[in-house]
Amino acid sequence: MIALRVLAGLFFTSLLTGCYLNPFGDSGKQLVDDVRTLRENLYAKPNPCLPPGAKQTQKCFFSLTITDPDSEGSLVRGHVSTKACDQNHNSGNSSLDCTVDYLYPDYYFGVKGNPTLKRNADYDFDSEPGTDILVCRDINGQPTTTDCWIRDRGLDTVTAKPSQSATKMSK
Repeated sequence: MIALRVLAGLFFTSLLTGCYLNPFGDSGKQLVDDVRTLRENLYAKPNPCLPPGAKQTQKCFFSLTITDPDSEGSLVRGHVSTKACDQNHNSGNSSLDCTVDYLYPDYYFGVKGNPTLKRNADYDFDSEPGTDILVCRDINGQPTTTDCWIRDRGLDTVTAKPSQSATKMSK
């Protein structure tokens, strides 16, 4: 019994350290790859941006679809644009199906300057650090309080640079 515990401990230690032992063929390789991905995600820095409408600690970008331009007095209601899901899919998350997996909740948020926003239109916003208010962008991507640009095209695809931890693990 002790020998089985030691063997199990060695096996899981080798998985967690990234050493490749292949006692199970291709499924063993997949298990090692999954553990490496999990470890990289655990050590990754968390996203400091909070959902729209929350007090932000830094400048954050949001692409939002307006579902109710004046739902709670001075607050606007909206959710993350499907264009953001499409960007995520096109940027390397090919298993993401935006027609099925897209289930973002609605958020209530204030918009600086009270510009006219259209229902079911997509807009780009920046947060103001230290506040819960968003500022919309004009057609040139600059902050504005009056002439918000309706996003009529998808978001640019992002090409990820290999992380330092992934480089270390592959050596």
